[in-house]
Amino acid sequence: MNRSSSGEVWHYFDSFVGQLYYPALMSNQLPKRVNYIALAKSGTKIQVKVPVAQFTRFSELLVNTQGWVEVNVQFGRDSAGFHTLTGELSAEVSLICQRCLNSMSTQIRAPVRLALLPSEGLATRVAESFDIEIAETGVIDLHEMLENELILFVPIAPMHEEECELPIEGAQPVEVSMEDSEEFSNKPNPFVKLASLKQKLSKKE
Repeated sequence: MNRSSSGEVWHYFDSFVGQLYYPALMSNQLPKRVNYIALAKSGTKIQVKVPVAQFTRFSELLVNTQGWVEVNVQFGRDSAGFHTLTGELSAEVSLICQRCLNSMSTQIRAPVRLALLPSEGLATRVAESFDIEIAETGVIDLHEMLENELILFVPIAPMHEEECELPIEGAQPVEVSMEDSEEFSNKPNPFVKLASLKQKLSKKE
């Protein structure tokens, strides 16, 4: 792992279930289980591009799994001394326009402002601008945590910004590949699933 004097991590991580593991130069991987206390102490930054397909729950909401999620986050502490994870996730993905039912490109930007706490009892002392994540052991599943943030910022009813026609007889078919079409048609309604996921995630906060 290559670290600059400012604590930035420019290489990639991997992890094995049951232990923390940081081998050097594992391409296109996020660390899965990390000790956020240690990373906050050093002000560690993680900047990496991860294939969309590696976020499986997020991918189920999309037309296809093409593209990348850009991760730019930093561990640290807020003014009250609580451990934090802040930054942004961004990805350009394909969703189905809920007006014309054609594929549309959508830019997702998910700001990350999480306070990482050892117990719920501390939640009332955290600034309102932070969302709360409870991690009693000091270890978090970073991959899952960031995927949750992505899901929260997927629009429930995406539509083209410009005017598009309602689907009528003779309308052009959805312009996606056969592979993408088969993949999408075999899925349950992604926006029903999205609403359910968002409801579950909001209950955790």
